[in-house]
Amino acid sequence: MNINDNQDRNPYLFGKPIYKRENLFGRDNIVQLIKNNIIEYNIKITLLHVQRRIGKTSLITCLPQYFTEEQNGVKFVTFSFQGYKDKPIPEILNYLADDIASTIDGLPKQELKEVDNSYSFFKLLLQRIIDQYLSGQKLVLLLDEFDVLEEDKITTNGNGKELFDGLEKAVKEQEKLFAILVFGRPLKDMDYLEAFLQKEGQKPIEVGLLNYESTKKLILQPDKEILEYEQSAIDRIWKLSAGHPSLTQLLCSKVFVHCRDQKKNLVQEGDVDSILSKAMEEGEVVLRGFLDTLNENEKDFFIAVAEAQEIRTDPLNILKITKKTTRKPADLRAAEKRLVELGFLEKNGKGSKIKVELVRLWLLKNYPLLSEEDRKRRKNDMTQPKPDRPNPIAQLIAFFVMAVIGISFALYLNNEIRRSGNSGRTERECFKLSGEISKALEDKKNTAKQSQVIKKVRTEWSREKEGLLDKQCPYPSELDAKYNLDAKYNELLQYYGQSQVYNTGNFDKGIEALCEITSEYKDLPNIKKIFERWVLKDKRLPDNNTTQRVLNKIIEQNQTRNDCPAYSFKNDRNKNELYDQKAQVHASDYEYDQAVESYCQITNNYYNFETVVRQLEKWLSSEFDQPYSRPEDVEKVKEKLKELKNQCPALPPSLE
Repeated sequence: MNINDNQDRNPYLFGKPIYKRENLFGRDNIVQLIKNNIIEYNIKITLLHVQRRIGKTSLITCLPQYFTEEQNGVKFVTFSFQGYKDKPIPEILNYLADDIASTIDGLPKQELKEVDNSYSFFKLLLQRIIDQYLSGQKLVLLLDEFDVLEEDKITTNGNGKELFDGLEKAVKEQEKLFAILVFGRPLKDMDYLEAFLQKEGQKPIEVGLLNYESTKKLILQPDKEILEYEQSAIDRIWKLSAGHPSLTQLLCSKVFVHCRDQKKNLVQEGDVDSILSKAMEEGEVVLRGFLDTLNENEKDFFIAVAEAQEIRTDPLNILKITKKTTRKPADLRAAEKRLVELGFLEKNGKGSKIKVELVRLWLLKNYPLLSEEDRKRRKNDMTQPKPDRPNPIAQLIAFFVMAVIGISFALYLNNEIRRSGNSGRTERECFKLSGEISKALEDKKNTAKQSQVIKKVRTEWSREKEGLLDKQCPYPSELDAKYNLDAKYNELLQYYGQSQVYNTGNFDKGIEALCEITSEYKDLPNIKKIFERWVLKDKRLPDNNTTQRVLNKIIEQNQTRNDCPAYSFKNDRNKNELYDQKAQVHASDYEYDQAVESYCQITNNYYNFETVVRQLEKWLSSEFDQPYSRPEDVEKVKEKLKELKNQCPALPPSLE
């Protein structure tokens, strides 16, 4: 079919929600997870974390269509909390009751008497509706924008937690009642939801960017009878949108119009580039949404990252060059961390990059920090090759590196020769261990069994000395698919470690287990977040003694194992933040000599380094401002600093 025969039919739906499931691409796995929770596993509350501007309305609108009432016996009621943040709970519940009435056929208005609290609504009203009007069907409350009830933790009236508490009790008591809570902010912003997941051993379902294959379907299927795409054009759209559904639709929509005007049926890479300017203009509302939810620090840093990526430098350098902000580096680094949590940035080596290239290009066009000429000049300076010059030190380093490579290669050959002689594990041993780990995973409450398996691996297999479990077996290529020993053992360590921490308060055993998890584990990012919260003391640890115990254990794990992937000291920032926190805890307990020792462990590349130096300087002077400080405390600080003078990067200027 020729594109000219379809002058008015643009098959791409940018700017409009999708109302039919056949037009929703790339979300089948998400839908299946939700269906499994409700139909197969009887999980009563599902938390759905949807990144901002990612096509949430389309997903929520189409979701009930995947549950046919005849097959699954499910009735959905969709309700959004948008606009109800400051409303009293009875008023919110009455609005929810109205939505239920308009959704369930045959429900008389007199059944919806006003409710004055969450208990009477969830326990009494919903139970009566399920029993009398749903004929055995499950009632699923699809609650959108749940996080707006907690937007301001300072002035909030606690509606979110109160409603959730009532809902949690109700779903436990009512067999047919389920709920899906949809929220767009990081889970850590809502402590009670995070605590609920930890208690239930669950994780939120994440709805983010599409993968490459799903994005390709979104590009090709809507107009497969009209346009053909060269592979380079598909790859260019993927690079620009990074799988963002709405922006993919935007680009394809503009490409369709362009090709229709040009009377061509084959989309090439140049066609995609030619519509970028128009796409950014038409997509202004969606693109601006990336900035609208940010505070000033986050906006400044986000815009600076766009420039920094272009010329390959640090965003703080951009802000310093352009003198666009007077904000503290520590505040900007905190903004960077938040942008990563929101899914707008992703870590890229030691820095960060904007996930969606089209967003970055839009920021450069609309919020430039450098002129086009200055940008090109600085970019050329960064990429200009340096002249070759003989360097004796470099030659010495090169010789040393080659020697290390030679020794490493020899050791590798020796190891391969040893392995080829079948000195590894027998298949029977590998099969037995796989079964033991699987059994320990089946009963997640049996920590004794978990501990027994972990002890066996540590003493008889030892990943620290011998390497990964799968590599210790004689047929690694076959075992990867057959046993997946390391993946299962990592999962066992996670359940055991979290159980020790949250159920028994045994942080030592818990941290040992969590630090044993290897970097390949799929859930390591979530475990890293747990460690970050402990280190940053985000109200997760009850007192200073516990905090000290946790920090010391993390230090011990990095020293004895050389590394703890969940919180590795190979990352200077991790180490510096931990010792900064450790010093503050010591100071609050009036242990100033130990606080100095911790501060002296901090390296000079720490974003808060100058603050540390100023703090030590204050402790040496009459400005000692700690509560209940004494003259002898100043002497303790001075003596300890003199003792560590040659080992303390943060040594105050007055002692240098």
